[in-house]
Amino acid sequence: MKINDNYKDIILVIDTSGSMYGSKFQKAISDSKELINYVLADTNNRVAIITFSDESSIVSEFSNGKDTLLSKLDSLKVIGDTNYNIALKKCRHCNE
Repeated sequence: MKINDNYKDIILVIDTSGSMYGSKFQKAISDSKELINYVLADTNNRVAIITFSDESSIVSEFSNGKDTLLSKLDSLKVIGDTNYNIALKKCRHCNE
């Protein structure tokens, strides 16, 4: 998370590997939606979304488009194995 006097940039890194199947994944999505709604109550703030399993993907660059971000969360699927390292490497690219 990057904080400035005027805004916050937050990267959500969501595990979409097979180990998250079921209620764990639904809870992660629900909690992510709650956080997006809270953070983007201030439109100066931005959120990015990265997913990881055996691969990693930037689902959304930094945005304050709440509806778009929430829709992207709804489109996520659980698949693959877990590779935390690849997700952390993607975090660096969100801030460039």
